[in-house]
This record gives sequence, C-alpha cells and structure tokens, in this order.
Amino acid sequence: MPELIKNYVKTSRIIPTETVRFVHDSDHAVPENMPDISYILANDAAVTVDKISTESDRITVDISIIYNILYMNESELSEPQSLTVKTTHAVAVSAQGIDSDCICKVKCCAEQTEITNFTGRRFSVRCAVKCASNIESTSELAIPIGIDGISDIQTAEDPYTVSTTAESTTNYLDISEKVELPLGKAAFKCLLKNDACISDISFTTASNELTVKGNLNVCTLYVAEDNSKTLQVIENQIPFSETIFIERDDDSVIWNVSAVLNSFSAEATEDNDGELRMLSVTAIIKIDAVAHETVAGKILSDAYSLSQDFLLPTRQIDIYTKCNEVSSQFVLKTLASVPEEMPEISEIVSITGQIGQTDVTSDEGYAVIEGIAICDILYISKDSTKPIGAFSVQIPFTQQVDRRDITASSVTDINLNINHTSFSILSPNETEIRIAITAQGEIMTPGTMTVITDISESSDRTVSRENQPSILLYIVQPGDSLWKIAKRYNAPIEILKSINNIDDDMIMPGQKLFIPKG
Repeated sequence: MPELIKNYVKTSRIIPTETVRFVHDSDHAVPENMPDISYILANDAAVTVDKISTESDRITVDISIIYNILYMNESELSEPQSLTVKTTHAVAVSAQGIDSDCICKVKCCAEQTEITNFTGRRFSVRCAVKCASNIESTSELAIPIGIDGISDIQTAEDPYTVSTTAESTTNYLDISEKVELPLGKAAFKCLLKNDACISDISFTTASNELTVKGNLNVCTLYVAEDNSKTLQVIENQIPFSETIFIERDDDSVIWNVSAVLNSFSAEATEDNDGELRMLSVTAIIKIDAVAHETVAGKILSDAYSLSQDFLLPTRQIDIYTKCNEVSSQFVLKTLASVPEEMPEISEIVSITGQIGQTDVTSDEGYAVIEGIAICDILYISKDSTKPIGAFSVQIPFTQQVDRRDITASSVTDINLNINHTSFSILSPNETEIRIAITAQGEIMTPGTMTVITDISESSDRTVSRENQPSILLYIVQPGDSLWKIAKRYNAPIEILKSINNIDDDMIMPGQKLFIPKG
C-alpha cells in the first residue's frame, strides 16, 4: 500500500483582527485638597495595556487611561495646578480561530483627548482610543516529500518557504533611579507634569542571551521654589539594559524586540542637604522579544506511476513569510500659530508630543505610514492677567518605507516613537516645531500552500497503456509543461527528456516531442 513520506515543520499564520476604536466619556470631581478649576491649561492621556485574555474567537484587552490635566484657579494665578485621573476598561476584539497558545500583541493609544465640560469642582473628559492587535497562531505542518511503496513512481516538487515563531518571551524591567537637579536650577516646590517615553532601543544576542538597551526619557515641568521663575522644565535621559535568557541565538532566526512603558511615576525628594532637588523615578518597562525562523525546502506537488493508478487529495494551508525588520527615521517640521484668543508667547516652557491616529497600508514594493503627531505647547505669556498659555497642534504626516519584499497583502506591525522635540520662537505669535520620529517593526506577507494530504487507489486513467503505441509524436500546445505531457501519456520523465535532448524542463509551443510508451 503506497504511503506519503512526510517531513514536519512548524508554521505560523496571522489571525485577522479589526482595529477597534472607541470614545470614552467620564465625569470626575476635583480632589478636596485642590482649588476649583477656572480654566484649563493643558490635558493629555496615556493608555497602557494591563492584561490580555484569550476566549472563544476573541481576545479581551484590559486597559487603563491616565489623564494628566493642568489648570488655573483665578485666586492663585501664580501657580498652575495639576491633577491625574485614571480609568479602566475592557475592550473585546474579534479573533476567529484563536487559542491559548497564540501570541497576542496589542497596541493602544489615545488619538485625541479633551475636557468637554468643567464647572468649578467637576469636569468631564473625553478620550478617543485606538486598539490594534497582531495575533500569530503556530501549528505543525506535515510536508509531503515523496511516496513509498511504488517502485516506478514519478514525482514533481515545488519549492516552499514558510516562517514561524521559533521563540517568544516577555520580560518586565523595573527601573528605580534618583536624578539630581542640575546646577542653576531652583529646587522643586511641586511637580506639575512628567512626560516619559522610551527611545533608542537596540539589542544583541550572544551565548543564549538577548541584551536589550535603550533610554527612558523624562521631561518634568515643575513649580520652582525660587519665585523669580515660577515654572521650570528639566529633561533627563536614563539609560537601561536588560539581559534575557533565550534558547535560540543562531543566524537562522530573526529577532524582533519592542519595549513599552507599562507604568511610570516620579516624585520630588530631598537631597543630603534637605532640599527638594532629587527626582525619584520608578518605572516598569515591558519588553517583548519574538524570534522568527524562515524554513525553505521542497514539497511534493504531484506524482504518477507507470504501473498503478492513485489519487492525491490536497488542501490549502495558510502560511506567511517574514521580511527583515523595518526601521525608518524622519523629522516633521511645522509652523504653530498661537490661537487668537490666547496671549502672546514670552517663553516656551515645554513642548510634548505623542503619536495620535496612525494607519499603515502596503503595496507592491513599499508601505505607507500615515498618521498625526499631537504637540502640546505650554508657555509663559506676555499678559500679566493670564501668565500661562497652552495650545495643541496636530501635524499630519506620511512616510513611505521602500522594500522589495513588501506586497499589497503584507501585514504590518510597526511602532512609532517620538524621540525628540525642539522649537524656535519666530515671533510672539508663531513658533517652528520639529519632531524626530522613529518607525520600527516587522512586515509579514501571508500566502497559501497546496499540500497533498493522502494517497488513495484509483482506476481512472485518461490514456490506456494497452492501446498506446510504443512511441508517438506530440506537438507542444500553449499551456503545456513537460511534466503535464509525461503524466498524460505515462512516460518516464527522465527518458522523455533524454530522447528529446532536453537538458532542462523548458519547452515551447509548436515544439515536437517523441513520447515513449510507459
């Protein structure tokens, strides 16, 4: 009884999911120990993914939204006030065919935030949130490579290439650092705002260790103890490094590493002289590392025998191949004008940026990243009756990534990070903003592969061996291949090539072939 000879390889497929967007509205009260809100200076929100749960044909993502609000009270114009609000939510994402062994990566961001209403002690916030998921399912695939039990078997092979997840690991890095204020900076009176982001991620592998390095960038806005300059800002860069044990560090795998800020806090603490000149930073960085392996080989695509008839049922298998890591850097420039109702700029205190709505589309040979960078500008004004001003600017951008291995069906998983912001004041009503953005990630191209699943006996034959002449003359028709002709007339493929002086499998329409009897 003939049997298929099989090799077994691991292969992964992408489970399609939709990007989920929703708007969250909530009402809140000003804490009792804080003054009323007279007007809002600035507000923003950060979204963190707390937990991902897999269920039947869906995943549930638990997220937290942390709102940072700066405001003024008319009775205390000399000092802005800062408050933080946290809300939690569960987001359901449809994912047909998911199981507990799937690798789920979810990225969430606040695309837009606003204070919709405030009346002294109460206020409402509105946040537009985007959740994008990337889910990989890994299984073992039987690759037929031949047929056993038939001595005169004739076989055809096709090349195949599949990518799979060879290893996946998630680590949490705890950071606890104390940073001293630079000389010339007044001591802290109170902290107003801390913006933190991760940049310059790099990694190396050696001796079964994956070493990840990067920087935690912290921008702090505070009320100074020195009243000559109430608002001050400092920027600190805290380098970090984490070593992770891995099973694979050979050249056959491609690692993709991402790092996100899972939690962050900062508070003012005393130095050795008892002054509030130390910034105590604590953070948890989530590091996801995934190794992809691409395997190439030959798969049995067709077969026939000179003496037996059989059937070869097939089925389509979803596969994907992975491109190398995508990396791109670009700088946005724009002119930002102060809104008419706002006072003129005397000095810019801080410019913070975040990536809002983004979409990535792919085509033959390139991918296009479209999105919006949101910049919040906080400044000291020339108007003594309203000494603090703030406004936001949205900067749309389009960035093209050229790669020959990108196709129109490619699936992208790209992270955008703002590495640095800078500015130049051109006039009291206008400033130039520059934003350096890094795009890093991976691109995967889905496809299908036809796999022979079994071999079974059959009496169906298009050409009778008994009535076939010992040799016949055949004129090649359009669409013919040497394999098709040999199989149709049950001719041994190597003998057919030999008697027709064919060194390879190339034939042309109109070409005459002598076909021996099988």
